[in-house]
Amino acid sequence: MKKVRFVTLVLLAAVIVVLAVSSLTKRSSENLQKNSNKTDERSVRYYNERAVAAVRGYDFQDAVTELGSAIQQDPGSPTLFYNRARVYESLGEFTKASEDYGKAAELDPDGKVGKFAYRRLEVLADKLEQTTVQSEKGESGILYSMAIANFDEAINCYNYQDLNTARETTLLAISLNETAYLLDPSNTELIGFLYMMKGFLYHIIGRQYANEIKPNDTNYIVMAWLRQAYYPFSCADKYYQEADRYLTTPAQQELLKTYIAKNEYFFKMAKKYIPTVDFDGKNYMKNIEKETSAIVDLDRVNSMITAKNFDAIPEFIESRVEDLRTANPDESLNSLGLTYLFRSYYNLSYALKNADNDPEWILQNIDKFENELNKCLAYLTKADENLKNEFLKETVVNIRGVVHSTWQRVKETAGLIYE
Repeated sequence: MKKVRFVTLVLLAAVIVVLAVSSLTKRSSENLQKNSNKTDERSVRYYNERAVAAVRGYDFQDAVTELGSAIQQDPGSPTLFYNRARVYESLGEFTKASEDYGKAAELDPDGKVGKFAYRRLEVLADKLEQTTVQSEKGESGILYSMAIANFDEAINCYNYQDLNTARETTLLAISLNETAYLLDPSNTELIGFLYMMKGFLYHIIGRQYANEIKPNDTNYIVMAWLRQAYYPFSCADKYYQEADRYLTTPAQQELLKTYIAKNEYFFKMAKKYIPTVDFDGKNYMKNIEKETSAIVDLDRVNSMITAKNFDAIPEFIESRVEDLRTANPDESLNSLGLTYLFRSYYNLSYALKNADNDPEWILQNIDKFENELNKCLAYLTKADENLKNEFLKETVVNIRGVVHSTWQRVKETAGLIYE
């Protein structure tokens, strides 16, 4: 399996630093009173600082190694076991994390570190059950476990109001989950988890806009920010609805309910307030409803492609394009760009559907392949010119990559050699 680069878990590094400094300061005082060896204490601090640097540099395995060295120097430190457990958890190694949390709790049953450890053990109980199931599914299951671990970290960041880190960590979890789904397209649980994470991502973006509103802002300024926030809150609402169709485990269903409620609070505020300060607010919201539904439907098309359900794609795309056509044109929105994006999938699906035919058939139809893929690229150019949403623009880049790799595969299968 390819080495996966993990997100820089700023919150994790901060936890390691804070707990290490407070614990080591206290222990240093105790050790000085007992005339213990200072070299050992410096060594513990040295290894812990190297572990923090490793976390910030994406190298979690090195962090585990450094913390292991620190534990050899000071096996009675609950902080060191807690820190290593956090690193194991970010790697998706929940069994090892649970063992270290248990050790931290045993060493500090009534203290601050012990309480943190008990709390993480409760969270890990459900994760261990999920990981047992996922580990039996090979590489896809391992990636899914990593996605779960990073999404949990994103939730922690969100709860600490660190929205930027929550956003970046959620993006990584989504990437891991998408790769897992490519390896196991029959696993509908992966689809549900993907939709929940995408909903959470858009909710974070909405919160970032909403947080810009200040108590003394005029109605005009408040309306401007709410117009910005309404779009991602609407996207989150649509993704959560889709996730609810697929998620089956009680823990994930409960988590989904929690974040549906959080999103609904802000979503309702925007729904209620925008029309009162913006004469065209209701039309604006209707257009967004259509757009955000279309954004979720793009993921449906991706799922059809992954599952090789190509025959269903043309009709589905036509229905979405027709729905977008009824939306009023608004330069601040994405309806036109989305229309071109759907059109590009229409042409791409032909090439993907037929790319596995026998070489002779492909060679006879090579002009058709080239024509369809060129149309796809032309639509993508128009989509890129008309899209405002940064994630949709990233989708354009990703589809271009698929177009070029598909064309290369088709040429190789046909036995054509190009300089």
